[in-house]
Amino acid sequence: MANLDEKLDRETIRVAALTRRMCVEVGCGRLCPEAYAVGILSFGPNAATQAAVEIGGNLNVLTDRCRKVLESRMSIHENPAGGYFQVSLDDSCGAMWRTAAQYRTTARAPRIGAFHVLLAILKTTPAVASVFEGVGIGLPALEAKLRIRPRQESPRAPAAGLPASIGNRPDELPVRTDNPLAAFCIDLTAMAAAGQLDPVVGRGREIDRIITTLCRKKKNNPLLVGAEGTGKTAIVEALAQRLILGHVPHQIDGRRIYSVDMARLVAGTLYRGQFEERLKALLDAARQNRNCILFVDEAHTIIGAGSAVGTLDASNILKPALARGEITCIAATTETEYRKYFRKDKALDRRFQRIAVNEPTTEETVAVLKGLRVSLQRYHHCTITDEALTAAVELSGRHITDRSFPDKAIDVIDEMGARFGATGLPLGREQVARTVADQLGVPLETVLPNDSHRGHLVETELRRLVAGQGSAIEAVVQAVRRAFLPLRDPLRPLASLVFGGPSSVGKSYISQIVSRHLYASAPLIRINLAEYAEKHNVSRLFGSPPGYIGHGDSNQLTDRVMRHPHSVVLFDNLDKAHPEVLMAIMELLDAGILTDGQGNEVSFRSAFIILTTVAGSTGSVKEAVGFGTAKSDRNRRHLIEACRNLFGDEFVNRIDDFIPFTPLGPYELAGVARLTFEEVSRRLAGNGVTLRCDDEVFQQLGRENGHARAVRAAIRNEIEPLICDILACVHTLGVHVRWKDGRYVVE
Repeated sequence: MANLDEKLDRETIRVAALTRRMCVEVGCGRLCPEAYAVGILSFGPNAATQAAVEIGGNLNVLTDRCRKVLESRMSIHENPAGGYFQVSLDDSCGAMWRTAAQYRTTARAPRIGAFHVLLAILKTTPAVASVFEGVGIGLPALEAKLRIRPRQESPRAPAAGLPASIGNRPDELPVRTDNPLAAFCIDLTAMAAAGQLDPVVGRGREIDRIITTLCRKKKNNPLLVGAEGTGKTAIVEALAQRLILGHVPHQIDGRRIYSVDMARLVAGTLYRGQFEERLKALLDAARQNRNCILFVDEAHTIIGAGSAVGTLDASNILKPALARGEITCIAATTETEYRKYFRKDKALDRRFQRIAVNEPTTEETVAVLKGLRVSLQRYHHCTITDEALTAAVELSGRHITDRSFPDKAIDVIDEMGARFGATGLPLGREQVARTVADQLGVPLETVLPNDSHRGHLVETELRRLVAGQGSAIEAVVQAVRRAFLPLRDPLRPLASLVFGGPSSVGKSYISQIVSRHLYASAPLIRINLAEYAEKHNVSRLFGSPPGYIGHGDSNQLTDRVMRHPHSVVLFDNLDKAHPEVLMAIMELLDAGILTDGQGNEVSFRSAFIILTTVAGSTGSVKEAVGFGTAKSDRNRRHLIEACRNLFGDEFVNRIDDFIPFTPLGPYELAGVARLTFEEVSRRLAGNGVTLRCDDEVFQQLGRENGHARAVRAAIRNEIEPLICDILACVHTLGVHVRWKDGRYVVE
């Protein structure tokens, strides 16, 4: 079927666009033949109004009566609150357009005009026909005004039906070799006239920059450069809508935007020269049609497209036409692809005028969602609240870190409608949170946490499982609560804590507990920096750079964080790391992003960062004895000063909190022994055996061992073998451990 450019003349396209805007203003949800009748009569003069006046009709009377017919058909009389009103094409318009195409064929006209559309409305819509008959204008009288033009050539007979971009998908258009614009392009202005493009909210500055560039005499080829999902294609679609409405300067008024489909250009070109022939035919058609603006999305694909031995690629074929100003082209690409391809091809780059498309703010993204809300509600048959739109922007911005606004927020709302639209309930914040959690594969509590409950749960578990370190536990709980409050910097990790103290006092153990209760579905990412003391091992963390062995292989840090962005990352033994590792850690603490060996930006903004060091360790158990905030504050200041001397001010200033761990005394170590026996008791209880242990055993283990690991080793090496001997020799349901006569006794 021919493209819409060959079907509708400019006058009809203008009337169609203005009719759609009229429906938006009056709150008519369906673009129907009655609405087109009002548009033809209201937005004249045109061939249809001229014919009606010649017969003796009163345009004011006809317009008023057709408006009443339209109002009687309208199912929605008011513009719904909360955003842009989306108008869809009514099914009854199909017969109208097919009939209009038949009238165009009868008149041998090159394109469908407003008069052909009016005749089709009268023939297919009895309500409008009765209005015209009421003022003495019948269909036969108007058909008599149909002027038949002499046939100058034998054109291809158009298929009787709806114009290509009205009611049909652009990718379903068959290839037309006699019209390269129709064969290899999609007419965006035609889609805008048919109401097939979504409304574009905001982006006025970028659209104005494109218009200014197109109006220039030289270098009038805009190049949109921005991250994926920021709306570069939508900006061009907004320009197409402005062109249809005539809201552009006279220099580009009447222009049409054709989106080039590179896949169609390349598809089927088996032999040398076929691709060049297609592209040159397209450029020749664009030269002849001076109102044509070519749009190349993903413009980096033209570099190398269609190239083979002894042939030119698409970019080298385009360069001469662009340099001479024979064609006008809008291109769009990402910042990464621009640096990789365009910047290296200086000749191609200087023929375009670069326009930066930055990620919209949260307020602008909410406005975009409000503009799309009506169409999404109609498609999913649901009600989307303002709370849902705000939550989609907030939660996707906080948790979906590898994509950009507004694309990721739109995806959340669309998927939410697909999942919860059938419930019939208004969709709000909870449904948005569940959608984001499903997309990320994390528990709902990670996306929509109950901060007070989460902090209380972590505190309860730490106090139950950790002996001693009361001040450290309190500081960790405060950091957990602060991490999930809105006051934190969203461009940095959730928290960055330094655990300082001697070995075997619970630094890594507390990190494991925090990870288990913050992110149950994500493992603790533990990096032992003692393994990265040499420079040649640093690449194992972030990946080898290009040109080095191992480039492209997996690494120990960034790959794991990309798989589990919501996790606790533990950097153990920080004081043993190579200086380059320390510099990289400072980068991720400051910006929340780290670049790996392949150039990918990995986000740590949803990660909970813990670093352990022996810097600032207390010298003896006696120094650690004491209570109160004064003792804790003194230890904290001592830890900060030690880290400043060891790592520098740049590191200290990037840390949220320094948490000192003091050595464990006999009392705390007895608590460690008790906790260890409780764990052994739970394992035995699974086999029907009860384990009892005297307090004297715990106290003795605490007195004779200097740290927690020694306590656990003593239990494992001295007591557990005795328990095994008892269970192996005697069938018993209970085991009792005692300290008797200077030794451990198991009965």
